[in-house]
Amino acid sequence: YDESYKASNETLTRARSVLGEDDPTTLSLRTAFAADLRARGSFVAARELDEESRVLFESKYNEGDSRTLRLVSSLALDHGLNSDYRTARELYEYAFRRMSPSESDSTASDVLGAWIGISWTLRLLGQFQEAFDVSQEARDYAEDPDGLGQEHVSTLRAVIAYTIVCRRIPQMRQEALELARATFELSTNRYGENHPETLAIGISLSNLLRTMSDDYHDEALALAEATVGRYPRVYGPSHPYNFGCRGNLALLRRVMGDAATAREIDEESLNGLKAAIG
Repeated sequence: YDESYKASNETLTRARSVLGEDDPTTLSLRTAFAADLRARGSFVAARELDEESRVLFESKYNEGDSRTLRLVSSLALDHGLNSDYRTARELYEYAFRRMSPSESDSTASDVLGAWIGISWTLRLLGQFQEAFDVSQEARDYAEDPDGLGQEHVSTLRAVIAYTIVCRRIPQMRQEALELARATFELSTNRYGENHPETLAIGISLSNLLRTMSDDYHDEALALAEATVGRYPRVYGPSHPYNFGCRGNLALLRRVMGDAATAREIDEESLNGLKAAIG
């Protein structure tokens, strides 16, 4: 991600100077650089850049163009990462509605990304049943044999979103546990243990194991510690995701009776999050 950030930043600077702000190459680089900012944990800067880009995209193309809608979906993610879940939901729903095949040339991955985003924001707003219903629909769409298929990275994201919200619905936990195990194995084999989706499903699986019963706690702890240890290799040591996942590890330590270690991890995570996102 650091290499990507440097390359995008340098190239965007040159494109602005040589081609102008509204050239298609410059616009494409703006979205790439915003993604790199998110990958660095610079959530506010990413949101500000995408907000500026939306005006340029709508002027250069139009509101229903797939490039504009993809940008709106990214802006929704920015708002969610900055804890503005209501605005994020509104933007995801706006993009999703306009990505209809009859109105747009948006790809199946674009549609699925907005669909998953709606479920994500509903869950973060505490609307767990609604989030489950949406995530189930998104998963069915992704796993359709005529669509993306089970091994596509966007499908993995849909399944991860589904398993996370299932943890909030007790009667769905056992099914979600089996699915999370299978998805973790698939992602590890297909994309490697350090891939972002493998890390995400690893944390989700650990949380499910913790929630199921005490019988699963040892397995949950081993998985959480291994996954948390790999996060800094991917995102760098100061990324908010690292501290968020360490918070999950602390919770597991606490429920297993190790309150002292849990407090130590939580204090470190809190300080890291304050420094990273305020």
